[in-house]
Amino acid sequence: MASSLQDVLNLTKNGEDCFRALHHKENFNQSLFGGQVLAQGLLAAGLTVDNTPVHSMHAYFLRPGNSQSPVDYVVTRNRDGRSFSHRTVNATQNGKVIFTAMVSFHQPEEGFEHAVPWTKTPLPPSASLANPPPELAPERPELSADAFEFCTLSGALFSSDALSAGSRFWMRSKEQWGADDRLLQSCVLAYASDFGLLASSLIQHPVSLFKGDVFGASVDHAIWFHHTDFLVDEWLLYEIDSPWAGGARGFSQGRIFNQNGALLASTAQEGLVRPKPELLP
Repeated sequence: MASSLQDVLNLTKNGEDCFRALHHKENFNQSLFGGQVLAQGLLAAGLTVDNTPVHSMHAYFLRPGNSQSPVDYVVTRNRDGRSFSHRTVNATQNGKVIFTAMVSFHQPEEGFEHAVPWTKTPLPPSASLANPPPELAPERPELSADAFEFCTLSGALFSSDALSAGSRFWMRSKEQWGADDRLLQSCVLAYASDFGLLASSLIQHPVSLFKGDVFGASVDHAIWFHHTDFLVDEWLLYEIDSPWAGGARGFSQGRIFNQNGALLASTAQEGLVRPKPELLP
């Protein structure tokens, strides 16, 4: 039976600062979807912090996880200061570490402000929605991105056509979340932040992650939360570009905006995009 995102973000306490995940989402490689472990890792860290919003997460995917076994998250409390709290999270499955992250939380403060705008004013989300992104293996319905809906504006997120140097799409959670639960809202955004980054690093090349042209896997991922007063069941715009690829790795960076153009979060990811030898120039 397919797990809902509500299931995925329902962690069981399994000891002091230890949490267990029993529900999973897989990706196109039939390993655990990176967004899942990002969201669960952030939730585990956040459950050890009192009323302090998350401001950044820096994560490494060390081994592929599978959907047949629980994932255990162990949180280390590195520091609790007056302004900042810091946590390390390690995720293990079958006795091996599959994921590690450092998460920072910051009490709101007054300060200087500026923010980049979106690259151009986007059209509002269309009633005609695109299919879920192929990262979640559309040929296997039980692994689909059923928790989100999407409306593509540009790029090759939903195809393998080399159309542009980046991707722009609207996304929103189909599941409802507590408007006052800022931690859960942030966890769902962390989950969605993994959509499209790896695929966008290949947009300028005539290959696809989803046709066996390359072997792809996320290596590391970072997200900075500039605001935490958003709702993930409202349309959010994700802009992604890839300034570099080489050495069988692709680097992408993204910006997530609300419908008013406020920059909510910034992301960055480098992934393995190893081509088949016969496709090399």
